[in-house]
Amino acid sequence: MKYIGIPFRHNGRTRQGADCLGIIYLYLNDHGLEIPPDDGRVIQENWHELEPQRFHKALLEYFEKVDDKPQKFDVILFTIKGKPRHCGVMIDNRRFLHLFKNRKSGIERLDRWQKRIYGVYRHKDVV
Repeated sequence: MKYIGIPFRHNGRTRQGADCLGIIYLYLNDHGLEIPPDDGRVIQENWHELEPQRFHKALLEYFEKVDDKPQKFDVILFTIKGKPRHCGVMIDNRRFLHLFKNRKSGIERLDRWQKRIYGVYRHKDVV
């Protein structure tokens, strides 16, 4: 899969470097589900401390929060240290693609992250 092994780069939106939103941006846009690269404002590295709900609010512009079981193309928002600040995109009904700071992008099983799920978001073109 061409999305595995992409290095972390804050605000990155290319295969040469991306962050967790960047990997979602690449994956969904490549599959015809267009989203913008950001919410139109500068994303500082400590955005999650300044505006803890920023990610959730931005997702609601293009996605609907759903209570269904996650499916392919859903974005999963996770809590890290109690705040919704990390995301991944489902590649099937069990696994998601994501990217952490100081790591490369990869695929993990959702059941390992179940307790950290803040919300499941489905693109409005899929709902």
